[in-house]
Amino acid sequence: MFSTFKLHPIFYWIGGPLIIAFGIFMQFNEADKNQQRRQALAAGAPAMVDIGTFDETKHMGPANEVSIRGQLDLSINYTLTREGKYGAKTIRWMAPLYDPAAVEPENPVRAIVLESDGKPEQDDLAAMMKGIANDRPIIEINGEESGPGRFRSMVREALEEQGLTLSPDAVFIDPFLEGREAALKPSQGDNSFSYGIMGVGLLVFGYGFLRQTARRRRASQ
Repeated sequence: MFSTFKLHPIFYWIGGPLIIAFGIFMQFNEADKNQQRRQALAAGAPAMVDIGTFDETKHMGPANEVSIRGQLDLSINYTLTREGKYGAKTIRWMAPLYDPAAVEPENPVRAIVLESDGKPEQDDLAAMMKGIANDRPIIEINGEESGPGRFRSMVREALEEQGLTLSPDAVFIDPFLEGREAALKPSQGDNSFSYGIMGVGLLVFGYGFLRQTARRRRASQ
């Protein structure tokens, strides 16, 4: 660990600005997300479409907002848990979503409900439910097409346990269980974390000059 503080000054002169740039990127990224959220709230929710006809180029609004109708297969549902560093856990709840007109489970699966707040309550599902088909609830979901991230492989393995495959272009929907107003509310602009990262970058950059001074002193002795 201590050898990290004994590198050539150039490493700190390069690393410091890179850390600062990352902090600036975080600020711009959050500002862009807030702008998309404002646009989504102003535009209203996208029109509800069946999952079988969903086209993200046509039916996805700002902030990746979608409104999708389909059969939710509750007989295939999993709580997925990823172990992170220092014991941190990330949890997602998943279930396949088929076209409302489907008779059998669709294979490959073209849509997955991937809820980021854990398993939906019965009241949540009841609020989305619009009917029954083949003993499966037909639901209308307003949420975010969030992408599976690091959960894709876990989703694929869960489906394979049931004899199903995951479509390469599958849609992953995270429902707005607390309502779209709450989900799309822009953040209040607390940039303390990104400022902290930039501060670390400045310290690393400045430390390069201290290392340079120390090297010169040793060379002159």
